[in-house]
Amino acid sequence: MVKRRVLISGAGIAGPALAYWLGGHGFEVTVVERAQTLREGGQAVDFRGPVHRKVLEHMRLWEPIHQLRTQARDLVLLDRRGRPMLTLPAMMMSGDVEIQRGDLSRLLCERTRSSTCYRFGDQVIDLTQSADGVSVRFSRGAAERFDLVVGADGLHSGVRSLAFGDESRFLVHHGYRLATFSLPDVLNTREHGYTYTVPGRSVTVRSEEDGRARALFIFAGAPLGEERGDAACSRAILREAFRGVNWEVPRVLSHLDTATDLYVDQIGSICIGRYSSGRVVLLGDAAYGGTLGGQGTPLAIVGAYVLAGELI
Repeated sequence: MVKRRVLISGAGIAGPALAYWLGGHGFEVTVVERAQTLREGGQAVDFRGPVHRKVLEHMRLWEPIHQLRTQARDLVLLDRRGRPMLTLPAMMMSGDVEIQRGDLSRLLCERTRSSTCYRFGDQVIDLTQSADGVSVRFSRGAAERFDLVVGADGLHSGVRSLAFGDESRFLVHHGYRLATFSLPDVLNTREHGYTYTVPGRSVTVRSEEDGRARALFIFAGAPLGEERGDAACSRAILREAFRGVNWEVPRVLSHLDTATDLYVDQIGSICIGRYSSGRVVLLGDAAYGGTLGGQGTPLAIVGAYVLAGELI
């Protein structure tokens, strides 16, 4: 029996989740990722309700996720003078279980390495479809042929651009940008996190499990341009956006230059009429993602489960 060859672009969450199912059912799976290594960092993500739990239990991930779960903490909303106004309970913020995105990514990668070929530092640059397969050109190495190509490469999916059209046709910008990075826990957030908001700008600081903290900045802004890949430019824009904002914002921003995990994006969502085009299919944020709220990750895992059910 000839194994069906599947190429998955993206080694974040959706890609390895699909690789888990396909690799376990006799598919020859390759995951290509343009980053040089598995991407660390990112916000905490949470799972809620019976559907999320059922899929994670089928993947034998429910208990491992609990072993690595974050410590649930309340979130204190501050007024303009930095005084507590109200507190959001931990359950509202963290769901049934919460885990750092990087920890979940490592779990999925570890579970699939024996049945999946991971290729880091490479990416899809061209797709040519025919009735019986897809010829794929990569930025490195020779072209290869696959039975199916899956774009699980995020909100700014390269596979989607190649197979469906330019990103501008599908990405809806919601008027805001976000930036996040880790820093020492200078605000002592072990007991609870803080959110400070002024018109058009907000910063949330919450603790991480390694004794550090993570800051999330949200601010009004235009869609990202070329500065998306320019860390120095992104830092300058963030500082300018929060110039004059009080509370502990200057103290938090003082750690921006030493942050090694700065992530910047626009707040947007994908609106696309269908998720497949011939032998190319989209999954996760590439198909139906957004950039805020922590629900893109469980949606990607459930989506991988559904897609695999149609293929197996």
